[in-house]
Amino acid sequence: MKGKIRYFLLAGAAGFIFTFIVSSGNNLWSTAITRACLAFVVWALLAAVLGGVWLAVFRPGQEADAQDEERSAEPLKGAKLDLSTIEQDDQELLNLMKNEQEPQRQENGFTPLSPPKLVTTKNPEELAKAVRHLSEK
Repeated sequence: MKGKIRYFLLAGAAGFIFTFIVSSGNNLWSTAITRACLAFVVWALLAAVLGGVWLAVFRPGQEADAQDEERSAEPLKGAKLDLSTIEQDDQELLNLMKNEQEPQRQENGFTPLSPPKLVTTKNPEELAKAVRHLSEK
């Protein structure tokens, strides 16, 4: 833990120095030191957050080992393939192959949809008059 705090303090000191150098040329000494102290805190906190993220992402933790043990205890999903079928399904497949399914459709009362055709038998002159009347404002 001491090593981690040392890195956080070094990052804060780097922020302090950088901000003080940039700020001292344009501001009073008190303003430059105040901004440098705020930069020290911000850089140290930023280093702590980034260090925590780094450890969380790249640390080979115990959680990963526990998950590997659980995975090895369970059988792999999809490793077993069941190719057996039920006998009733076999009879239905045979009926389908023999095209015996069509009479059953008629027994169920199924009739395919046959919409009426949209054909007009009116005089073309009447249609032209209707279009002219609708197009006028």
